[in-house]
Amino acid sequence: MLAQSHAIARYLATVANLYPSNAEHAAVSDSIVDAVNDVKSAGYDAYYKKDAAVMAAFKETKLPYFLGKFETMLKNNGGNFFVGAAVTWTDLAVFELLEEMFGLSGELAAYPTLKAFKANMEQRPNLKDYVVAADRPKAYVLAALK
Repeated sequence: MLAQSHAIARYLATVANLYPSNAEHAAVSDSIVDAVNDVKSAGYDAYYKKDAAVMAAFKETKLPYFLGKFETMLKNNGGNFFVGAAVTWTDLAVFELLEEMFGLSGELAAYPTLKAFKANMEQRPNLKDYVVAADRPKAYVLAALK
């Protein structure tokens, strides 16, 4: 029985051929997905504490730090995917983070590679349907930080 969301996601990615088969790529993939979870955790903390100082620290320090790292990693892999030459669960994890945190891409202006990545991912057939779905979760974290 699997009980942890990260383990479940990795298992499903493996079954769906979205998990890298190369050990080095798998390690890089896991580290990026872990960083995505770190950003989410910090974002949720800022959102739910409703403390202006915590929100400001997240928006002005933590978020730019991680987005800068993601921008560099994506550029270093050619700009289309985070690991390897095809979509992996890593790309889906980062895309979901960008959707959840930003919804619209305006806040990504300082990160052109991430902005283009998000736009490209939004055009993938199943993700395109998700992005335009009326019942999908809406971005909320940065709206609270403004």
